[in-house]
Amino acid sequence: MFELELPLQDGGISFINGSAVPITPGKVICAKPGQTRFSKFPYVCRFVHFTVADPVLRGTVSSLPDFTPLREGSGVEELFCRLCSSEGAYPPFGELEASGILLELIAALGKIKTAGPGGGKSFFDMDRVLDFIRDHICEDLSLERVSETFYLSPVHFHNLFKKALGVTLREYVEKQRLNRAAELLLTTDLPLARIALSCGFSSQSYFSFVFRRAFGTTPMRYVRQLCTGYEK
Repeated sequence: MFELELPLQDGGISFINGSAVPITPGKVICAKPGQTRFSKFPYVCRFVHFTVADPVLRGTVSSLPDFTPLREGSGVEELFCRLCSSEGAYPPFGELEASGILLELIAALGKIKTAGPGGGKSFFDMDRVLDFIRDHICEDLSLERVSETFYLSPVHFHNLFKKALGVTLREYVEKQRLNRAAELLLTTDLPLARIALSCGFSSQSYFSFVFRRAFGTTPMRYVRQLCTGYEK
């Protein structure tokens, strides 16, 4: 069976095919047949579970992201309220009307997926993903955060990203941060702690560790070596 869940409060974690996403209001979880799925409680939600016989409709529901961040005015929360009574029981009306509201709900979620961030554009465009990473290099760029921004599940985003670039999101982000840090080391007099934080590293010590792992030397020795080379 399929299941659509609308969390009503923070709490718990949902695991779908190995990806863990914190359960928070403002997103819809879509569980599909065949997925390995479980949740850590507690969390409160409205939910509807159902089967789909029509192959076209089944394909539509199967294509919905595992986690869909909601947009203001999407109508999704209102549709959930219409499907679920205040007690969380089956709605006090006939199956035909319930099916109609469910179709509206699926269509509303489909519109969010199709529009993605930016209104009407593809929800996965590698150029836009790379622009987002560049513009937010000093912020949280975890797989969960970036995949949610582009209305994709972490697993699906990971697969698309690695197929396109040949590296994982974490590897790509770390390289871009190191390149930016190396540039700042050579062109500014900023202290290491300031450079580390401005490039998205959690601390100076972690920055130095990652830098040495990548370049084979400490940040300050890296600068001295390059400066010595220029002087020659």
